[in-house]
Amino acid sequence: MTLTQFLDFVGRWILTKCEYRVLGIIIAFILLGFCFWRRLRYKLWPTHEDYYQLAVGLIGTIGGLSAAIVFLFTRPPAVDLLPGTTILLLGLGMPIIIIGNAYSRLKALFFPPQAPKPPDKL
Repeated sequence: MTLTQFLDFVGRWILTKCEYRVLGIIIAFILLGFCFWRRLRYKLWPTHEDYYQLAVGLIGTIGGLSAAIVFLFTRPPAVDLLPGTTILLLGLGMPIIIIGNAYSRLKALFFPPQAPKPPDKL
């Protein structure tokens, strides 16, 4: 078995096992773990902004991994193995998340809250 065949097998196996129920359970465990980690480590519960950042990060990670598995592991790309919700996430959610994150970062680079100071001349 070549590496390409092995990656194709692994990619198709992952795609058949990771349906929305499994992903929902994983997300719930990550959410609970995040809550208790923050409480135990920092003695504070996470804020609404923290939950929002966690949700955006998880959705981006799931979408990015799904796209990588479909297009990099499987030959030909196994788009037919993706559930409808994952296709919706990749087609609609990922561009919104990527553009939303990129826009805020680019805005911060071009228009920082505090203007950077030039270095002092020696």
